[in-house]
Amino acid sequence: MPNQWYIARDEKAPLGPYSDDQLHQLARQGKLTSEIQIGQAKDGPWFPASRIKGLFPESATPPPVPPAPSRGPHRATVRWVFSIVNKVAGATTILLGLVAGIMLFSAADIIYMHGVKLTALRSEGGNSIMEVYYQQVGGYGIGLAKLTSGVSAVVIAISFGLGVSQITRE
Repeated sequence: MPNQWYIARDEKAPLGPYSDDQLHQLARQGKLTSEIQIGQAKDGPWFPASRIKGLFPESATPPPVPPAPSRGPHRATVRWVFSIVNKVAGATTILLGLVAGIMLFSAADIIYMHGVKLTALRSEGGNSIMEVYYQQVGGYGIGLAKLTSGVSAVVIAISFGLGVSQITRE
């Protein structure tokens, strides 16, 4: 017994039965497309007509794949420039923090080398401040110098610099 085919329709009774020859004729006339659901019984199971070999002509080449949506060269360039700027800003911030820390340590060392006495170390408002009272050896009098801790400057600069260089990471 030859195959009998039914064509599914949305919420309507299926069409058919059709023989193999009738199905091929409908396909040649364009009345049956590869996406239309067909089956061998009135109640399914249904599958696309394209699964029946020889019903539709096989093309020598597969259909072209649509190109992926591009972000465009402008967007890629802007992202690249922004990445470079962030890295330079991060490195500059770290370098400036290191220079500031070295300068603060050097200033404290110079004061100490010229005969100063470190008399108090205390914390005010959460900031480390060294209050340095010194008396110069030559008897020039007493002066007050407040130096922000070099360690704090270096730590803040490094953490900020690393944070800036990570802004564009996804």
